[in-house]
Amino acid sequence: MTAETFVQAHLKNLPLFQRATPAELALIAPLVEPSRLQPNEYIFRQGQPARGMYVLVEGRAILTQADASGGESAVGEMVAHQYIGERALFTAGAETMSLRVVETALVLLLARERFAALLAQHPEL
Repeated sequence: MTAETFVQAHLKNLPLFQRATPAELALIAPLVEPSRLQPNEYIFRQGQPARGMYVLVEGRAILTQADASGGESAVGEMVAHQYIGERALFTAGAETMSLRVVETALVLLLARERFAALLAQHPEL
């Protein structure tokens, strides 16, 4: 399986792309940035500019928010095959939480800038 086929297989399972044709998925897949992260690494941090949509292909991560004492409080968990940040594909903003890896993770990022450029070239998507 090629990297792009791998990405397409994961994208087509997301609600946003369930109706996308194989040809449309083939346009989107090369835009996706995969990364492997180790425990205690952050996928994103609260307050940073939101980059886009993340898909957790494997592993586990904890969503946290800064608390009044300057620490972090866990507010949720992500496991394999879940995604976050769909809204960040379409609107700029800042992350309202942090996402920290607790089990080695494979993450796919579809960045807003790349997706917007594709939509500008192919408005039919």
